[in-house]
Amino acid sequence: MSNDSYLVTRWFGSFLVENGRIADKRLFPNNPKAIAERLKLISEGSVLGEERELAGGRKTVVSEKRLSLLGRYAPEDDNFRLAEIDASALGFEMKLLHAASLELGRLQTRESSTEPDRQISQAINAMEDVINTANLLLERLREWYGLYSPEVVEGISDGEQFARKIAEHGKPSGILKELGIDESTALGAEMGDADEAAVRQLANSLINLYESKHDLELHIDETMMQIAPNISKVIGSGIAARMLAIAGTVENLAMMPASTIQLLGAEKALFRYLKEGGKPPKHGYIYQYRAVNTSPWWQRGKIARMMAAKLVTAAKADAFTKRDVAAEIAAGIDNGIQEIKRKYPSAPEKKKGAPGGFSGRPQQGGFKGHRGGGGPVHGYRSR
Repeated sequence: MSNDSYLVTRWFGSFLVENGRIADKRLFPNNPKAIAERLKLISEGSVLGEERELAGGRKTVVSEKRLSLLGRYAPEDDNFRLAEIDASALGFEMKLLHAASLELGRLQTRESSTEPDRQISQAINAMEDVINTANLLLERLREWYGLYSPEVVEGISDGEQFARKIAEHGKPSGILKELGIDESTALGAEMGDADEAAVRQLANSLINLYESKHDLELHIDETMMQIAPNISKVIGSGIAARMLAIAGTVENLAMMPASTIQLLGAEKALFRYLKEGGKPPKHGYIYQYRAVNTSPWWQRGKIARMMAAKLVTAAKADAFTKRDVAAEIAAGIDNGIQEIKRKYPSAPEKKKGAPGGFSGRPQQGGFKGHRGGGGPVHGYRSR
């Protein structure tokens, strides 16, 4: 028989077993919440207070890696399999384990719901909803107001400015004056008081959506700078947040290969290519980065590939080392872009019978990036 003490933890307590018998024990409180809290600590790799008490000053053997500081780690030792401890004999029924398991699930769900990684996904989805709704209202407002003044619709391209001018003036006369257009030469029907009130109400609803979008942008910026500062500084918090929403966590993003990061956001195009053939996508959300979408079409894929490799390094720094490497990575991206432009200044010759290159032009109208200029509607920030 061995003279060692074997430290064993079950769902209802911690025990020291010697020669197959319980030499000492620390039972957990007989209530689901207390048991669930201890099970949660165990799942996180922590050492329980009961385990420390039992191991203190003794020569112990443990079977779990998390307990290796308390004794000799020997998971294959047969004495652990021989240790039989009956929960019911100690007053712990199986229905208590069931209740504790439910409580543990609630604890883990509550905790995961407060993780910034998960919250940023909800913020991004909320902003997508706001953008889509606002674009629909903007289209309706332009069509409606165009009945009374096509000159105003054509003269103000910015959606938010358009809505604010209508909310301020209502009827076209004041706006036409600001645009320097002679009202006597203007086209369109006469706007009645009831119509004026209706379009003003619609314009104010649209303004509220724009303000909600700005608030969400600020929230996303602040949150991303906390959880993924390197990626956010390198590529912009908006693009980084969209990538993170797909990856789930910063750690998941850091473990992705560069080729996957390059195509995040292009999943539909990728599946369509795999199913139907044709040309594979070369970039996903990374296309919203200004240096990608403003480059000639034959350079975009190369720039996206190079940037994705750099973003892997930024993600690993955010997830693991917590070092500020953004300036170094940004400089490497700038150098890489210049090298690509130097090596590939001209479009490659098309192979006979091959289709032309994909222009990759972004959609026009609606929301535009507050830093990225004329990027896609959904890419509100690019560098």
